[in-house]
Amino acid sequence: MNQSNDPPQVIQGGLPDGQSFACAGDLVVEGNVGACRIECGGNLTVEGGILGRASGVIYVAGALSARFLSRVRIEAGGDICAISEINECYLTAAGKVLATTGTIAGGRIQARTGVEADVLGAESGEETTIVPGCADYAAQALVDLKKKRAAALANGERIRQTILPHLKDITKLNTAQKTALQKLDERLRELEAAREQWDREIKRIGSGTPGVASQNVIVRVALFPGVLLDFGEEQKKIREAVAGPVRVWYNAQMGQVKVAQIRDSAPVASQRPDPDAEA
Repeated sequence: MNQSNDPPQVIQGGLPDGQSFACAGDLVVEGNVGACRIECGGNLTVEGGILGRASGVIYVAGALSARFLSRVRIEAGGDICAISEINECYLTAAGKVLATTGTIAGGRIQARTGVEADVLGAESGEETTIVPGCADYAAQALVDLKKKRAAALANGERIRQTILPHLKDITKLNTAQKTALQKLDERLRELEAAREQWDREIKRIGSGTPGVASQNVIVRVALFPGVLLDFGEEQKKIREAVAGPVRVWYNAQMGQVKVAQIRDSAPVASQRPDPDAEA
C-alpha cells in the first residue's frame, strides 16, 4: 500500500466502461466504476459501486472498498470490502473479503485472512466458491510474473543484438531493411514497457502485508445451498440452508470441514463456535 504522506488522487464523476487508469498511490473515485482496468499502488476507495460487466479488472496494492461489487475481477494486497453485495466476482485478497451488511453470491472468493458476510450464496442455489486462508497465491503469482519478466528481458536482448550491428551505418540500409529495423525497434519498446509492467506487478504483490492466514468463514444471517467451501485439504458443498450466525472452518485434527452456530454473547467475528451446536 501507499507508504507516503501524499494525499490520494481523486477522480470526480466516476470511471465509465472502457477506461484504463493507473496511479502510484491512493485513489478515491467519487462515483461508480464501470468495466475498467485500474492499477492502484495504494488503497482504492470507490464511493459508488463497481460494475465490471465480466470484463473489468482491478489491481490494488493495498485495500479496496466500495458500496458494491458486481462481475469484476480484483486482486488486492489488503482487504476487499463491499458495504452491500458482492455479486459474481472473482476476488483474490491478501486480507479479508467482507460484505459488511450484505451478500456474497456467485463467482470465486479467495481470501488469506477469512471471509465475512451477512448472507453467503443465494436461495436459487447459485454456485459460489469460497477459498479461505490461502497462503500460496501471492508466491505463485510472483513466480509467474518473474517468468514473464525474464522472458521479456531475453526477447529484448535478442532484438538488441539483431539491431546493434545495423546501427553503425544505417545509411547503407535499403528501404525494406530500414522498415524491418524500425519494426524491431518498436517491438523492443513494447518488451521494455512489458518489463516495466511486470516490475510494477512484482512490487505490488510484494508490498502487501498480509495478516496471519485464517480459514474462518463467518456468516451472520444465512448460508445457502450451492456454496462450495474449499479449504485445500477438504471441500464442503452446502446442501441445505443454514441459519446464522455460523462459523465454517477446517478442523485439521478431524480432517473435516465444520459448520457451527455462534453464541450471541459476543461480537460474531471474535467468537468461537459452540461445539455442541454444529449445524
